[in-house]
Amino acid sequence: MVRIQLRPYKAAGGDPDALVEAFVATANSGGGSTERLARYGRLAVELAGEGVLPFSPAEVSAYLADRAAQGFPAVHHSAAYEAAYGPAYRVVATRHLPRLRRALGPDTTAVYKIAGADTLRLHLFFPEGHTPDDRRAAIVFFFGGGWTGGTPTQFYPHARYFAARGMVAATAEYRVRNRHGTTPFESVRDGVSAVRWMRTHAAELGLDPDRIAAGGGSAGGHVAAATALLEGYDEPGADRSVSARPDALVLFNPVIDNGPGGYGYDRIGARYRSFSPLHNIRPGAPPTVVFLGTEDRLVSVATLRAFERRMEAAGARCDVYYYGGQGHGFFNYRDGANPYYLRTLQAADRFLASLGYLDGPPLLE
Repeated sequence: MVRIQLRPYKAAGGDPDALVEAFVATANSGGGSTERLARYGRLAVELAGEGVLPFSPAEVSAYLADRAAQGFPAVHHSAAYEAAYGPAYRVVATRHLPRLRRALGPDTTAVYKIAGADTLRLHLFFPEGHTPDDRRAAIVFFFGGGWTGGTPTQFYPHARYFAARGMVAATAEYRVRNRHGTTPFESVRDGVSAVRWMRTHAAELGLDPDRIAAGGGSAGGHVAAATALLEGYDEPGADRSVSARPDALVLFNPVIDNGPGGYGYDRIGARYRSFSPLHNIRPGAPPTVVFLGTEDRLVSVATLRAFERRMEAAGARCDVYYYGGQGHGFFNYRDGANPYYLRTLQAADRFLASLGYLDGPPLLE
């Protein structure tokens, strides 16, 4: 496990530059996700309060409580610790805000939807030198978690990578059961709203409205596929003159069969006919790439082969990559050295390049 090393900071007599170096080094080595930063509790809460992390202090605190309930080590914080480090929190957040933003999270966030008391944001990553006058290809990622949990930070590494390759990249917040008390149907509605918002705001975001890809893993892969294949999930009052369908799909062990025997059927029931991507493939489906481990216990090889056959029958491109011996979630960034993260990212890069979304070779080769 990667840990932020605070010893250099302490040895430097509270020099915030040393703390920044520790944060940046950790981020670059794969420890910059909110999950790992939250282990340091108070520091994460303080940075969130200063706007460095794209989450509110309440969200970070709730995350810490949830992790503790799952058996992770509790975060201890004392008055002496706050006295020693508190002043540096403010210095770090103000003096080094731009640098920390680059290392730890998105360039900005934007509200794409307000659903009752819930405000949903896109976490946006831009290429270096990007301007609104550009017309770049874009991709939006949806996190996994069984429509129950999960966080947009899961796909931060992917978003950073594709932004470095010249795309406008985003990771989307969407409603899930543990945080919002919602069903999978609301998750799909939010996915539809996110894609439509990006296309509606293409001019100000500097993206090409005809080159928007959607991606995701597990249940997030379902949400991405649903935006392309399902009908009837527009919010009341949505501007349907603006399409919410992505132009391409990048799916990591996606939940694509919600019918009897498929994932989520116990929650979806008979409504699977309008909810399951596998059962809603039709002509006009966008080009798609799918990654799956052969030992995945949630999404079977047989299911993906059926999806591939139906896509081909509909005249849609469907590139499939199988990874022997790998289970669910095999593609995740983890510590940055996961070979399957690198392999799937390279293949996704080549797929998007074949569509004209990217130029030049993958950065990872």
